[in-house]
Amino acid sequence: MSSMKSWLRHAALLLLFVSVGCGGGGGTGDAGAGTVPGPTPNPGPQVALLVCSGFSPFDPNYLEASTGPQLVAAIQGAGYSLEASYFADDLGGGAEPGYTDLVAKLEQIRDDWIVGQSNPTQIVIVSHSYGCVRSHAAVRAVPDCPVRMMVDLDGSSVGWTLLTHPGDNPTQGGAPEGAYGINATIVCPAHPTVPSAPPPFDLEDVVFPNVEEAYEVRSGALIVNPANPFTLIEYDERWNARLDGSTTGLTCVFSGTDHSEVAQAGGTTLAGAQAWILARLP
Repeated sequence: MSSMKSWLRHAALLLLFVSVGCGGGGGTGDAGAGTVPGPTPNPGPQVALLVCSGFSPFDPNYLEASTGPQLVAAIQGAGYSLEASYFADDLGGGAEPGYTDLVAKLEQIRDDWIVGQSNPTQIVIVSHSYGCVRSHAAVRAVPDCPVRMMVDLDGSSVGWTLLTHPGDNPTQGGAPEGAYGINATIVCPAHPTVPSAPPPFDLEDVVFPNVEEAYEVRSGALIVNPANPFTLIEYDERWNARLDGSTTGLTCVFSGTDHSEVAQAGGTTLAGAQAWILARLP
Protein backbone atom coordinates (compact mmCIF):
# COMPACT_ATOMS: atom_id res chain seq x y z
CA MET A 1 0.00 0.00 0.00
CA SER A 2 2.83 2.35 0.86
CA SER A 3 4.39 1.55 -2.48
CA MET A 4 1.16 2.43 -4.28
CA LYS A 5 0.90 5.82 -2.49
CA SER A 6 4.49 6.63 -3.43
CA TRP A 7 3.80 5.80 -7.03
CA LEU A 8 0.71 8.03 -7.06
CA ARG A 9 2.69 10.95 -5.60
CA HIS A 10 5.33 10.61 -8.31
CA ALA A 11 2.67 10.42 -11.00
CA ALA A 12 0.99 13.57 -9.68
CA LEU A 13 4.29 15.48 -9.65
CA LEU A 14 5.01 14.35 -13.19
CA LEU A 15 1.63 15.62 -14.36
CA LEU A 16 2.29 18.94 -12.59
CA PHE A 17 5.66 19.40 -14.34
CA VAL A 18 4.14 18.55 -17.72
CA SER A 19 1.35 21.06 -17.11
CA VAL A 20 3.79 23.80 -16.12
CA GLY A 21 5.93 23.05 -19.14
CA CYS A 22 2.95 23.36 -21.48
CA GLY A 23 1.94 26.62 -19.82
CA GLY A 24 5.46 28.01 -20.26
CA GLY A 25 5.32 27.25 -23.95
CA GLY A 26 2.10 29.20 -24.27
CA GLY A 27 3.69 32.21 -22.52
CA THR A 28 6.61 32.22 -24.94
CA GLY A 29 4.22 32.25 -27.86
CA ASP A 30 2.35 35.26 -26.48
CA ALA A 31 5.61 37.22 -26.03
CA GLY A 32 6.73 36.40 -29.59
CA ALA A 33 3.47 37.72 -31.03
CA GLY A 34 4.27 41.16 -29.61
CA THR A 35 7.80 41.59 -31.05
CA VAL A 36 8.61 44.47 -33.40
CA PRO A 37 9.06 43.28 -37.00
CA GLY A 38 12.52 43.62 -38.52
CA PRO A 39 13.56 45.72 -41.51
CA THR A 40 11.57 45.31 -44.72
CA PRO A 41 13.17 44.55 -48.10
CA ASN A 42 14.31 47.76 -49.77
CA PRO A 43 12.12 48.53 -52.83
CA GLY A 44 14.68 51.01 -54.14
CA PRO A 45 17.95 50.61 -56.02
CA GLN A 46 21.24 49.68 -54.41
CA VAL A 47 22.73 53.03 -55.45
CA ALA A 48 21.15 56.47 -55.95
CA LEU A 49 23.47 58.65 -58.05
CA LEU A 50 22.75 62.38 -57.72
CA VAL A 51 24.66 64.55 -60.21
CA CYS A 52 24.83 68.34 -59.85
CA SER A 53 26.00 70.60 -62.70
CA GLY A 54 27.57 74.01 -62.22
CA PHE A 55 26.82 77.44 -63.69
CA SER A 56 25.95 77.14 -67.39
CA PRO A 57 23.00 79.28 -68.57
CA PHE A 58 22.95 77.77 -72.07
CA ASP A 59 23.37 74.13 -70.99
CA PRO A 60 22.10 73.94 -67.39
CA ASN A 61 22.33 70.16 -67.00
CA TYR A 62 25.57 69.61 -68.92
CA LEU A 63 26.69 66.67 -66.76
CA GLU A 64 23.65 64.70 -67.93
CA ALA A 65 24.99 64.35 -71.46
CA SER A 66 28.05 62.17 -70.91
CA THR A 67 29.62 62.54 -67.44
CA GLY A 68 26.64 61.10 -65.61
CA PRO A 69 26.12 58.28 -68.12
CA GLN A 70 29.79 57.27 -67.79
CA LEU A 71 29.37 56.88 -64.02
CA VAL A 72 26.03 55.10 -64.46
CA ALA A 73 27.57 52.59 -66.87
CA ALA A 74 30.51 51.96 -64.53
CA ILE A 75 28.33 51.38 -61.46
CA GLN A 76 25.81 49.21 -63.28
CA GLY A 77 28.66 47.36 -64.97
CA ALA A 78 29.96 46.48 -61.50
CA GLY A 79 26.65 44.73 -60.83
CA TYR A 80 24.63 47.32 -58.90
CA SER A 81 21.06 48.44 -59.51
CA LEU A 82 20.97 52.23 -59.82
CA GLU A 83 18.79 55.28 -60.20
CA ALA A 84 20.39 58.48 -61.52
CA SER A 85 18.99 61.98 -60.99
CA TYR A 86 20.38 65.23 -62.41
CA PHE A 87 20.23 68.74 -60.98
CA ALA A 88 21.10 72.10 -62.49
CA ASP A 89 22.61 75.19 -60.87
CA ASP A 90 19.17 76.54 -60.09
CA LEU A 91 17.05 77.20 -57.03
CA GLY A 92 14.62 74.56 -58.27
CA GLY A 93 10.91 74.09 -58.63
CA GLY A 94 10.97 75.05 -62.31
CA ALA A 95 11.82 73.58 -65.69
CA GLU A 96 15.23 72.41 -64.50
CA PRO A 97 15.50 70.42 -61.24
CA GLY A 98 17.61 72.43 -58.81
CA TYR A 99 18.35 72.90 -55.13
CA THR A 100 14.84 72.45 -53.71
CA ASP A 101 14.34 69.37 -55.90
CA LEU A 102 17.62 67.92 -54.62
CA VAL A 103 16.49 68.45 -51.03
CA ALA A 104 13.18 66.74 -51.83
CA LYS A 105 15.01 63.82 -53.46
CA LEU A 106 17.21 63.29 -50.40
CA GLU A 107 14.10 63.28 -48.21
CA GLN A 108 12.37 60.77 -50.51
CA ILE A 109 15.36 58.42 -50.56
CA ARG A 110 15.66 58.65 -46.78
CA ASP A 111 11.99 57.89 -46.18
CA ASP A 112 11.42 55.23 -48.85
CA TRP A 113 14.76 53.49 -49.40
CA ILE A 114 16.80 53.91 -46.20
CA VAL A 115 14.78 54.18 -42.97
CA GLY A 116 13.59 50.75 -41.84
CA GLN A 117 14.92 49.03 -44.95
CA SER A 118 17.24 46.06 -45.14
CA ASN A 119 20.16 46.75 -47.50
CA PRO A 120 19.34 50.49 -47.65
CA THR A 121 20.13 52.49 -50.76
CA GLN A 122 23.58 54.08 -50.83
CA ILE A 123 23.61 57.72 -51.94
CA VAL A 124 26.47 58.92 -54.14
CA ILE A 125 26.56 62.66 -54.97
CA VAL A 126 28.83 63.98 -57.73
CA SER A 127 29.01 67.75 -58.25
CA HIS A 128 31.01 70.23 -60.32
CA SER A 129 31.82 73.89 -59.59
CA TYR A 130 28.71 75.78 -58.39
CA GLY A 131 26.96 72.40 -58.24
CA CYS A 132 29.03 71.73 -55.10
CA VAL A 133 27.41 74.71 -53.39
CA ARG A 134 23.98 73.29 -54.22
CA SER A 135 24.82 69.76 -53.07
CA HIS A 136 26.51 70.82 -49.81
CA ALA A 137 23.57 73.08 -48.97
CA ALA A 138 21.11 70.25 -49.65
CA VAL A 139 23.07 67.74 -47.54
CA ARG A 140 23.14 70.29 -44.71
CA ALA A 141 19.37 70.79 -45.05
CA VAL A 142 18.63 67.06 -44.54
CA PRO A 143 21.03 66.12 -41.72
CA ASP A 144 19.30 62.80 -40.97
CA CYS A 145 19.80 61.48 -44.51
CA PRO A 146 23.00 59.40 -44.66
CA VAL A 147 25.16 60.01 -47.73
CA ARG A 148 27.60 57.21 -48.48
CA MET A 149 29.90 59.18 -50.82
CA MET A 150 30.27 62.75 -52.02
CA VAL A 151 32.51 63.80 -54.91
CA ASP A 152 33.40 67.49 -55.37
CA LEU A 153 34.97 68.39 -58.71
CA ASP A 154 36.59 71.83 -58.34
CA GLY A 155 33.82 73.13 -56.10
CA SER A 156 33.54 76.90 -56.18
CA SER A 157 31.44 79.79 -54.92
CA VAL A 158 33.55 82.55 -56.53
CA GLY A 159 31.21 85.41 -57.45
CA TRP A 160 28.13 83.62 -56.09
CA THR A 161 26.71 86.46 -54.00
CA LEU A 162 28.34 89.36 -55.82
CA LEU A 163 27.39 88.37 -59.37
CA THR A 164 25.18 85.35 -59.89
CA HIS A 165 22.95 83.99 -57.09
CA PRO A 166 22.42 86.48 -54.25
CA GLY A 167 18.66 85.89 -54.34
CA ASP A 168 19.09 82.18 -53.60
CA ASN A 169 20.93 82.64 -50.31
CA PRO A 170 17.91 82.96 -47.97
CA THR A 171 16.48 79.66 -49.23
CA GLN A 172 19.81 77.85 -49.06
CA GLY A 173 20.71 78.90 -45.53
CA GLY A 174 22.83 81.97 -46.21
CA ALA A 175 25.72 83.04 -48.41
CA PRO A 176 28.20 80.25 -49.16
CA GLU A 177 31.29 82.47 -49.10
CA GLY A 178 33.04 82.39 -45.73
CA ALA A 179 30.12 80.54 -44.14
CA TYR A 180 32.16 78.62 -41.53
CA GLY A 181 34.83 80.00 -39.22
CA ILE A 182 36.54 76.64 -38.74
CA ASN A 183 39.90 77.24 -37.12
CA ALA A 184 42.06 75.02 -39.35
CA THR A 185 44.40 75.18 -42.31
CA ILE A 186 44.29 71.89 -44.16
CA VAL A 187 47.28 70.13 -45.69
CA CYS A 188 46.53 67.42 -48.24
CA PRO A 189 48.80 64.40 -47.55
CA ALA A 190 48.91 63.46 -51.23
CA HIS A 191 49.80 67.03 -52.30
CA PRO A 192 51.55 68.70 -49.34
CA THR A 193 53.02 71.51 -51.46
CA VAL A 194 49.62 72.67 -52.77
CA PRO A 195 48.59 75.56 -50.51
CA SER A 196 45.16 75.85 -48.95
CA ALA A 197 43.61 79.20 -48.10
CA PRO A 198 43.11 79.96 -44.38
CA PRO A 199 39.70 80.28 -42.69
CA PRO A 200 36.90 81.09 -43.01
CA PHE A 201 35.65 78.11 -45.03
CA ASP A 202 33.09 78.39 -47.80
CA LEU A 203 30.00 76.17 -47.68
CA GLU A 204 31.34 73.90 -50.45
CA ASP A 205 34.54 73.37 -48.43
CA VAL A 206 32.69 71.78 -45.49
CA VAL A 207 31.76 68.09 -45.34
CA PHE A 208 28.86 67.54 -42.96
CA PRO A 209 28.52 64.68 -40.43
CA ASN A 210 25.89 62.76 -42.43
CA VAL A 211 28.45 62.24 -45.24
CA GLU A 212 30.48 59.10 -44.63
CA GLU A 213 33.28 59.70 -47.15
CA ALA A 214 34.14 62.50 -49.56
CA TYR A 215 36.49 62.93 -52.52
CA GLU A 216 37.67 66.39 -53.53
CA VAL A 217 39.43 67.50 -56.69
CA ARG A 218 41.08 70.89 -56.94
CA SER A 219 42.21 71.81 -60.43
CA GLY A 220 44.35 74.83 -59.56
CA ALA A 221 42.74 76.71 -62.46
CA LEU A 222 42.34 80.47 -62.07
CA ILE A 223 39.46 82.88 -62.66
CA VAL A 224 39.17 86.66 -62.38
CA ASN A 225 38.38 87.60 -58.80
CA PRO A 226 35.03 89.47 -58.88
CA ALA A 227 35.96 91.27 -55.66
CA ASN A 228 39.13 92.61 -57.33
CA PRO A 229 39.07 92.32 -61.15
CA PHE A 230 42.80 93.03 -61.35
CA THR A 231 43.64 89.76 -59.59
CA LEU A 232 43.06 86.07 -60.23
CA ILE A 233 41.74 83.49 -57.78
CA GLU A 234 41.47 79.70 -57.88
CA TYR A 235 38.05 78.25 -58.50
CA ASP A 236 38.65 76.08 -55.44
CA GLU A 237 41.35 77.58 -53.23
CA ARG A 238 40.87 75.49 -50.10
CA TRP A 239 40.89 71.79 -49.16
CA ASN A 240 37.70 70.44 -47.62
CA ALA A 241 37.30 69.86 -43.88
CA ARG A 242 34.83 68.53 -41.35
CA LEU A 243 33.06 70.92 -38.99
CA ASP A 244 35.60 70.14 -36.28
CA GLY A 245 38.52 70.96 -38.58
CA SER A 246 39.47 67.32 -39.13
CA THR A 247 39.74 65.47 -42.44
CA THR A 248 38.28 62.15 -41.31
CA GLY A 249 37.03 60.18 -44.30
CA LEU A 250 38.20 62.83 -46.78
CA THR A 251 40.32 62.19 -49.88
CA CYS A 252 42.03 65.08 -51.67
CA VAL A 253 43.36 65.23 -55.24
CA PHE A 254 45.08 68.00 -57.19
CA SER A 255 44.57 67.62 -60.95
CA GLY A 256 46.57 70.53 -62.38
CA THR A 257 44.09 70.73 -65.26
CA ASP A 258 41.58 73.31 -66.39
CA HIS A 259 38.28 73.79 -64.61
CA SER A 260 36.17 71.89 -67.14
CA GLU A 261 38.47 68.86 -67.49
CA VAL A 262 37.78 67.65 -63.97
CA ALA A 263 34.19 66.78 -64.93
CA GLN A 264 34.68 65.62 -68.52
CA ALA A 265 33.66 62.09 -69.49
CA GLY A 266 36.68 60.13 -70.64
CA GLY A 267 39.04 62.44 -68.77
CA THR A 268 41.79 61.36 -66.42
CA THR A 269 40.34 63.21 -63.43
CA LEU A 270 36.86 61.72 -63.70
CA ALA A 271 38.40 58.26 -64.12
CA GLY A 272 40.08 58.68 -60.74
CA ALA A 273 36.84 59.73 -59.07
CA GLN A 274 35.03 56.82 -60.70
CA ALA A 275 37.61 54.32 -59.44
CA TRP A 276 37.32 55.77 -55.94
CA ILE A 277 33.54 55.28 -55.97
CA LEU A 278 33.69 51.71 -57.25
CA ALA A 279 36.32 50.74 -54.69
CA ARG A 280 33.95 51.71 -51.87
CA LEU A 281 30.78 50.00 -52.99
CA PRO A 282 30.30 46.68 -51.13
